[in-house]
Amino acid sequence: MLRVSDRDPQLLRAVEDAGLHIGRAVEVVGADAVRVDGADRVRLPDGVADVVWLTA
Repeated sequence: MLRVSDRDPQLLRAVEDAGLHIGRAVEVVGADAVRVDGADRVRLPDGVADVVWLTA
């Protein structure tokens, strides 16, 4: 994961609670789900796609 917007503190907290942190390996496994560092699938809160930037 490359960057997370901090414009919406509540959404930022939800992203962090989901285990998404800068530098973690994130695999997109669905329109609303990811796998972080190979762990179990994590469902993302609404709006996350607008505040998280991934890099290949």
